[in-house]
Amino acid sequence: MTAVDSDAQPYPDANQGNYIAFAAPGVRVWTAGRPPTGSYQSGTSFAAPFVTAAVGVQLADGAGPEAAEITRILARTARDLGPPGRDPIFGWGLLQVATPCSTLNAGRAE
Repeated sequence: MTAVDSDAQPYPDANQGNYIAFAAPGVRVWTAGRPPTGSYQSGTSFAAPFVTAAVGVQLADGAGPEAAEITRILARTARDLGPPGRDPIFGWGLLQVATPCSTLNAGRAE
């Protein structure tokens, strides 16, 4: 995976290559720090938790644990960036995941 900024532009220090599968936010990500403040951090290490969360959502939604299956699901919903299809900068594109919290109460009258 790679990191992108809030404009979906690639993080300049991120690797590029055919092994990149997805892009996720990883530039100027607010992180917790010593109270009372935190700080902004950048890098693929800060994009990795977004990918982990996306995989977790798929598993919670009933996807099988096979990496290829989860990759296919995430690729179908990724926002394509760069040239059409998979590319060495953004992979399949920017992860797009509906959070379970947004769908838990769908259709329920409260």
